[in-house]
Amino acid sequence: METLLYLLSDEAKDRWAKCIGTKASLFYRHWSYVESVTLTNEAAVFMFHPSSRTPGPFAAKARFVVLPSGKAYLWKSDIFYTTKAAKFGAARAGSALRVGLAHAGHPSDYKVELKLDSELAYANSHHEDSIPF
Repeated sequence: METLLYLLSDEAKDRWAKCIGTKASLFYRHWSYVESVTLTNEAAVFMFHPSSRTPGPFAAKARFVVLPSGKAYLWKSDIFYTTKAAKFGAARAGSALRVGLAHAGHPSDYKVELKLDSELAYANSHHEDSIPF
């Protein structure tokens, strides 16, 4: 749902956001998909459906674009499983993928896209509110 809202124009989002939602009973949950995501300036944590019948392998790429500079950072794995441990720069626990953002300088504002086999699995932006005291 977050990805769809992110991809809509502001006008379409204003018009349709209240009508967009998910309902687990509408589809079979056999495949790999992103169930939830937590975005902070420290990391992006992607939670995948833990009971997938198709956990991979996938060619996975997470692309981060720091705002407003536009500087891009990439995490990738050519052999990625949504329900197994991963190596090489990302921490995995169960069906979660945590991509740390230390290499990007812990940005407060950024856009992120996660692709599995070149197909968009998740997209959104993170904007950290600054408290003026």
